[in-house]
Amino acid sequence: RVVAFANAVVPRVLRRRMPAETRITATPDGCRVGDAPIRFDTGDALARLTDATADLLVAQSFLDLVPPADALDAFADALAPGGLAYAPLTFDGVTVLQPSHPADDRVRAAYHDAIDAADGRTSRAGRRLLDVLRERPAETLLAVGASDWIVRPVDGEYRADEQYFLACILSFIADAVPDATDWLATRRQQLAAGDLTYVAHGYDLLWRA
Repeated sequence: RVVAFANAVVPRVLRRRMPAETRITATPDGCRVGDAPIRFDTGDALARLTDATADLLVAQSFLDLVPPADALDAFADALAPGGLAYAPLTFDGVTVLQPSHPADDRVRAAYHDAIDAADGRTSRAGRRLLDVLRERPAETLLAVGASDWIVRPVDGEYRADEQYFLACILSFIADAVPDATDWLATRRQQLAAGDLTYVAHGYDLLWRA
């Protein structure tokens, strides 16, 4: 359903946002922007990266979900020689919700422990990726910087889909820490009232294959 939605909506959005002379053509699995193809697909993301022709690969908020070394192997297979990989918003082990709550430290530690317990995942993916890149002389790290998600209400309201996004974050924490019922009830009340702020610390990393 997500791919079908993207196929239907993305070409229309691009036609509104791109310069009028840019040719946007819908295709069965995505669209073309001028001569550049855009394809939407489902499946194992790392298994799809095999053709060694990409000049740029972007993996946003992704490398805390997969083993970083496996991801770098797959990226190297996908990129043409000298191609670039960019991993913005790579989570790195800091989760903050405001206002403060007495159970914050316990819930946060249990949430991160649950991420670390999942096969191949790490809650400190940003720094782990730095270590992996350092161990791989074939890749050249070009730039790295701190990059945080900060989602906050403005005048008691959230913009765009931010309230839905925060509800998803709370659901992830609920799945990982099922005994945090009082903490979750308070956080959901704060979200409904437009009082909840969320911060997740991450890294932006750029390297050359």
